[in-house]
Order: sequence, then structure tokens, then C-alpha cells
Amino acid sequence: MDLYRLKDNTYTFTALATSVVSSDAISSECWAIMLNATEPVFIKITPHGEDATTGSGGYFIKDWPHYLRVSPGDRIAGIRAGGTNSVVYVTELTK
Repeated sequence: MDLYRLKDNTYTFTALATSVVSSDAISSECWAIMLNATEPVFIKITPHGEDATTGSGGYFIKDWPHYLRVSPGDRIAGIRAGGTNSVVYVTELTK
């Protein structure tokens, strides 16, 4: 089991009715993140920041931290899963 600790990098963006790509790429030496959202969202993580859709990526419930593996340079896109916009918090983790 890999153990991670919080890094000093936290990004936020608001998932809307259309896909929004985080303006910040995952930093170098980061291989895991903690993701949390204020409302349900669909999230897609890709090296080039492809748009999220309701049929791609993953569905994430609100107010519950999710731990995901990533690669340096990845970009995170989100689209709201319901009728309310969602603030998405991305915290980088490090070993």
C-alpha cells in the first residue's frame, strides 16, 4: 500500500453545465491526488485536458474525498452531474 502526504499545491475550479478544464496541470513529481467536490460531478483526467462528458471519466459524489493516481502534467476536466454547479478541489499528494 502506498502512503501519501499532502503537498502544498491545491487547485480549484467550478464544474458547470459544459466541461471545464482546470487551468493548472499536475506538477512534476506528483503521482496521486485527493479530489473533493461540493456537488456531484463527472471528472476526466488526461494528459491533454480533454473535455469531460457525462459518459466519460468517472462519477464522483459530493463531500467525499477521492484518491486517484495521476501523472505529472495531467489536466483535470469536470462537468456537473446535476442541476447545480460544483466547486472541485484538487490537492496534490506526495510520498
